[in-house]
Amino acid sequence: MLKKIHKSLFLKFLFLIAILIQSCGDITSGEKVLVAPSGVYILKATVKSKNDDSRENPRYLWFVSIHDKQNNLIYEDKDSDFVGYLNIKIAWDENDRAWVYNTDNSQIFFWEKVSNKWIKNDWDADKTKMIQRKIYPPKF
Repeated sequence: MLKKIHKSLFLKFLFLIAILIQSCGDITSGEKVLVAPSGVYILKATVKSKNDDSRENPRYLWFVSIHDKQNNLIYEDKDSDFVGYLNIKIAWDENDRAWVYNTDNSQIFFWEKVSNKWIKNDWDADKTKMIQRKIYPPKF
């Protein structure tokens, strides 16, 4: 029982550290990082340029990636449309779903692991379906 308490306290400590890092992060650095409450995954949102042949100047977008606890990349959303100068917030819920909230247009996406594959969901577009599944965004 003591091991369970220590493990629980340690995971809560990691979660609090991640929240502190997140809240102190400088938006000019172009990266937000947050550890899942389980400690198994790391969510990263990073501003990167997207080369687009139709434009002379590169587009800067937020790209979402999920890493394991050793920081190995296990998923990357290569179809991002979060413009880099927009404000976003990231979060995890208690079921290890990664969430991104665009504070400029109120768009909400989440990623969940289904059959060992990470799936991107547009919570705004599928709100009825997600409410039927009882999936709600965490507090950002």
